[in-house]
Amino acid sequence: MKYPTVSFKYDRRKKASGTRPGLIELEVSFQRTQKRFSTGLSVMPDQWDGARVINHPDSLHLNAMLSAVMRPVVDGLTRLSLDGEQFSWSWLADLMRGPEKERGASVNFREYVAEKIESRRDIRSSTRRDHRIILSALDGFKHFRTLADLTPRRIREFDAWLHLKGYKQTTVAKYHKIMKCYINFAIADELMDRTPYASVKIEKGKAAERRYLTEAEMQTIMDADIPDPSVARARDLFVFQAFTGMGYADLEKFDFAKCERRGERYIFRQERQKTGETFYIAILSPALAVLRKYGYTLPLVTNQKYNAALKSLGVLIGKRVTSHDARHTFATWCLNKGVSMETLAKFLGHSSTKSTQVYAKIVDKTIERAFDMLDASI
Repeated sequence: MKYPTVSFKYDRRKKASGTRPGLIELEVSFQRTQKRFSTGLSVMPDQWDGARVINHPDSLHLNAMLSAVMRPVVDGLTRLSLDGEQFSWSWLADLMRGPEKERGASVNFREYVAEKIESRRDIRSSTRRDHRIILSALDGFKHFRTLADLTPRRIREFDAWLHLKGYKQTTVAKYHKIMKCYINFAIADELMDRTPYASVKIEKGKAAERRYLTEAEMQTIMDADIPDPSVARARDLFVFQAFTGMGYADLEKFDFAKCERRGERYIFRQERQKTGETFYIAILSPALAVLRKYGYTLPLVTNQKYNAALKSLGVLIGKRVTSHDARHTFATWCLNKGVSMETLAKFLGHSSTKSTQVYAKIVDKTIERAFDMLDASI
């Protein structure tokens, strides 16, 4: 009497690449027919040798998990053979129904998310850092122990817990967005059938209005005599940002030697650290003056120290100032001077004008305030 062969099949759908892991499936082959069952495990191509996981920091653990998936099938077929009973696909379906449920309930969700975050090669280090915040939330909430705990009711409880922490709706929505990402990975790995978010609506919330400095406020801080060297350096960095539109991460990558000289002007191109989009700027005279002051090397400090020094700078104009405000100041200034939305998107390294549209709202409010002033003078 013939019985099936049992083996592992790697990346059957040919989705694995140098940046994307492939799924390991259990394959049962009988009389030219194959049935496959997800193991829930995915590894990179160089971490699979055809039968087991290699070159992985958790190889022993992952191979033990694979053995736990295969063992019930092999043991079941052995019992069939010893009892002289015939194999059928319905017998296999009944056998697998139990282990599949048990396997889903035994997958630790936090460990699954943590491993996915660290193994992904399709995201930047800054995105990876952002996604790690969900791990602290999972530690605090404590009710998503396994994949089986990911129910609509538990998602709503998680949402309520986030709100009790005092987070704004935009922050709450960010946590849910990251959760959805790794739930979708679990579905792709065939560990879940559907997302628990299908019946749960999460509001995005209203983004905080972009803060920026007016031209008068910029002139005040540029003209100020600042005795504290650390605050003076912060002021100079802020001025450089406000006339280039660079974010702090882009400042860290800035190299004047890479600027292209065109007549009296220096042109700089670089990929934005955050998005990977290329931005294109000319070094305007206020920014060039900062570079000259420091020998064409920006006086960088950590972002934390930079923002701490900017608090003192804000006292000069009576408002809170952060490094983000410099980029917003540049964008608002450009639009007020007549720069088109499409051109500004190139300056800022936005992939489309959709991200740039938020600054148009700021400009509209500036215009409205100007009309209010004119109306009051009549």
